Amino acid sequence: MVVIPFPRRFTLVSAFPLLFPSFPSFHPSSTVPVLTFFFLRFARHHARDSEEPNGLEFH
Repeated sequence: MVVIPFPRRFTLVSAFPLLFPSFPSFHPSSTVPVLTFFFLRFARHHARDSEEPNGLEFH
């Protein structure tokens, strides 16, 4: 995965449509909560394992 040196939330939100180009074609009620759950889990796990140079912490 390519890491872009931007604020992590901005990068994740901006990359979401790129990672799931056919996202609107999925069924929203079942897909959105699952994708959001794993997406946030990945973001928190990645942020916890890496040192942020600007001192931001994600809990």
